[in-house]
Parts: sequence; C-alpha cells; structure tokens
Amino acid sequence: MTDQEPLLPAGGYHPPAGPDRSTADAADVGPTDDSPFAGLGFWYERRVGRAALTGLIVALVVVLVAWNLPRSVFGYEVRDETRAQLAPLVDRLALNQGWEVFAPNPSSTSIAVTADITFEDGSTARFEFPDGEPFVGALREYRWRKWERRIRLEENSGLWKPTADWIARRMSRPENIVVEVQLVRHWKRMEEAGVPGTVNVNDFDRTYRYDEVPR
Repeated sequence: MTDQEPLLPAGGYHPPAGPDRSTADAADVGPTDDSPFAGLGFWYERRVGRAALTGLIVALVVVLVAWNLPRSVFGYEVRDETRAQLAPLVDRLALNQGWEVFAPNPSSTSIAVTADITFEDGSTARFEFPDGEPFVGALREYRWRKWERRIRLEENSGLWKPTADWIARRMSRPENIVVEVQLVRHWKRMEEAGVPGTVNVNDFDRTYRYDEVPR
C-alpha cells in the first residue's frame, strides 16, 4: 500500500445508510416542517387529505361550469336539463347564482316591489325596500333587489304573507300599529337607449289585515 492510497475500514467501503425508499414512498408523508402547509391539519398534512381536497375543488368547478352553461350548446338545449339534475345539490350549497345580467341574454325588465300600508289611526304610507346611497350602498342593499325579484313571482306566493308580516312589524309603532299591508309590484320593460319605458303596476290580489302586531 502506498501513501496515496486511501485507508479503508476492514471489510471494504460501505456508504452511509439512507432511508428505505420503498417504505418512504409507501408512507403517507406530509409536508416537511419548513413547508408553508405544515401544521394546517389533515387536509394539508396527509396525502389522502390533499387528494380529497383536490377532488372537492375539481368537483366544485365542474358543478359551477355545468350550472352556468349557455341555454344551447352546438344546437342542443342543455342548460335546463343540466340544472334540473344539479338543482338539489346547488341549492343546498347556495351556489345557484345566475349571471344572465351580463351575457348572453341580460334581463330586459326592471322590477320593484312596494307595500301600501294603513295604520290604526287611518293614516297611510308606502313602504319601499332599502335602496342605500348611490355608492357602496348599492352593494350593501343589493340583497333586497334579489328579494324583490323573488317575491313578485306567483310561484313564490308562499313568501307573500311572511313578507307582509315583516313589513307590519317593521313599520308599527306602540302608539300606532299597522292594520293593513297591500303588496304592490312594479315592472318596466327596458327599451332601447333613449326610449322611455312604461311602468306597469299590479297589486298581489291580497290584502293582509292585522288586529295586533304580527309575531
């Protein structure tokens, strides 16, 4: 042996033992301690959790795309049939958003719902759902526009009395309660730009009367 030859331990050279790759690959190993996902629970730390979360996200995207399909695709009427199948799931998840206001067929009707109110002393007033100031108020009060659009429909007549009861409670005063509420719907078809439309008015054919403030 010369001075230049390395000294080897008895039995020859053996590299340091590393992890058993077959065992490591099979294990359900989460992110390392320096990972941004470390400590975030099952959905991030376990492989099965990450796979399940990915599957949920993909399913959600598929449902949203299917729900917002155009009425006709390549000549086939698909949206109504697709929505009929998805409606139970979408309603329960509160994902039933309609985007027709944008495209391809924006709403052509402007609607409003008001209430003519009679008080115990014989005075009258008109109730209008909150509208808000013209800047951020439009964002805060938009939910009332959605409510008006729903309750005006005959198919939602089950909402009429609860709405009248709520208005009676809101407008009543200890010294002068509301004794009658008449819901009124207004609508106007949007004409071409610069052409004024005609406002149509129609009551709900029902008047709700009260001897006391409804609970």
